[in-house]
Amino acid sequence: MPDIRLFGIRHHGPGSARSLRAALDALDPDCLLIEGPPDADALIPLSLREGMAPPVALLVYRPDRPRDCAFFPFADFSPEWVAMRHGIAAGASVRFIDLPHANQLADGFGVPEESPEAAPIDAEPLAEATDTPPEDGPAPAPAAIRRDPLGELAAAAGYPDGERWWDALVESRAGADGDVFAAIGEAMTALREGAELDADEAFREEAREAHMRAAIRKAAKEGFARIAVVCGAWHVPALARHDAKGQATADAATLKNLPKTKVAAAWAPWSYERLAFASGYRAGVLSPEWYDSRVAELSGLIGTLLDADLAGAGAEVIRAINDRAALSADVFDLMEALPPLAELARYGSVRSSDTAPVLAVVRGLVPRVAAGLVAACQSLDDDAAAAAKGRLVAVSGAVALIEEPELKAVWQEGLRGLADQEHAHGRVVGRAVRLLFDDRAVAAEEAGDRMRLSLSRAAAPPAAAAWIEGFLEDSGTALIHGQGLLPVVDEWLCGLDEDTFTELLPLVRRTFATIAPAERRVIGEALTRPGGGAPGDTAPGRVFDAERAARVLPILRLLLGPAPAAQDTPFTQDIPATLEDGR
Repeated sequence: MPDIRLFGIRHHGPGSARSLRAALDALDPDCLLIEGPPDADALIPLSLREGMAPPVALLVYRPDRPRDCAFFPFADFSPEWVAMRHGIAAGASVRFIDLPHANQLADGFGVPEESPEAAPIDAEPLAEATDTPPEDGPAPAPAAIRRDPLGELAAAAGYPDGERWWDALVESRAGADGDVFAAIGEAMTALREGAELDADEAFREEAREAHMRAAIRKAAKEGFARIAVVCGAWHVPALARHDAKGQATADAATLKNLPKTKVAAAWAPWSYERLAFASGYRAGVLSPEWYDSRVAELSGLIGTLLDADLAGAGAEVIRAINDRAALSADVFDLMEALPPLAELARYGSVRSSDTAPVLAVVRGLVPRVAAGLVAACQSLDDDAAAAAKGRLVAVSGAVALIEEPELKAVWQEGLRGLADQEHAHGRVVGRAVRLLFDDRAVAAEEAGDRMRLSLSRAAAPPAAAAWIEGFLEDSGTALIHGQGLLPVVDEWLCGLDEDTFTELLPLVRRTFATIAPAERRVIGEALTRPGGGAPGDTAPGRVFDAERAARVLPILRLLLGPAPAAQDTPFTQDIPATLEDGR
């Protein structure tokens, strides 16, 4: 028997989408069934196209009467959008399972043809498709409950909106997202018991839920092992009866002889304004563009709000950051958010506000950034690599500021993954190795091995130069104190032919120009010594003069105190008695 899970969501609910993503990660379904128009199944893979930037909408329409249509909008924070992209990326079968609009838009289905209620329950109203504002008054209570049952529960519990109620529910259940969806199902069962629909709405709901149950049974028969069903919370109790005795026969009778017409489907651009309640969209949210702000933009607001003693508003921003970060695939956006958040978590605000929630955000962002770092740094051009290198440095500084070993270990694991990449831009790979070297997560010997590999004859000279730039830029201390690193660079430069050397000279000079003059002078002096080693290297030609070193010991004793009488150091074993007596 397949494992079938029902996930009741709030349409366009960021908190709902965050919980859904966690639940899908845990379940790893091989089949995803989503409440939506099956007429548009062929368009689902296009959601991963590079140019497909939400908000967007699926449009289903009758070619013979284009005004008879319905829109299904999606934002980045829409649970259905999250489910679609999750399933495609995981290689799962992804399908829409609502009653087809070939039925819902057909003449004679459910209600008179001219009624705007011919639009699907959770789709954009037909009045919206023609830019005509809806003139209907407030929906009857049962209809309002059906369209936003979580909002109705939130109001009953004293919360101003469904999002705040959802967050409170998630937090109260200690983040056990599977338990949250089970609780939603229980709440919907109780809520449906007291809701009565008019005849037209009852027929539509019965047909839609019958088709969704049939789609679940069909997927189960096809041999899928883990089936995730993503639907509006209202439908969960009805869909849970998919395997009830006699239900298949009843559903077949409901769906028999439904009218049908020809429809077409397409993706269409959408807007935040049309996702808002104020537009008349019945499944809208209060401030959709707020939820779709970049995490980096939101992170810059928190300190300002706390300084202005607006802790309540700061809490709202933190909630928005958590929602957006959980759904965002933009790793660079998350990286830009970390430095200001880490600084605020470390030093606080001028109002001495509680920054524990900010620290919690940082602890959540670092693992996400580390996990996505390698993928984000692929296929970068020179300008993008330079920007990415700056973000690597900034995040490393932010993690160091927090001073949590576990967090640093997670970040260093991400850097190691990047340092191991052979085809990523050399500038980011070289910087990843340098950051690990500076944190002593990589020894000088390993850093030297990585440098030799990157500068070997098998590597293209421009790529090798980019690696050197990433490793050395802004600081030459690695060459000064890293034993054996300077000779590697020297050997590489000396091994270049004249044309290649001339080609790379501007880049090499630019790299060394970023190193402080004092450091450049020390590097130059080291190269003039026999063996060309850096200070501290034990290269051939380096001589230790014990007699000269012994002359400073009396002063050191005065400063540091006498050593135990019975203890001889390597120096004192060969020092003349006159020096031992301090004369």
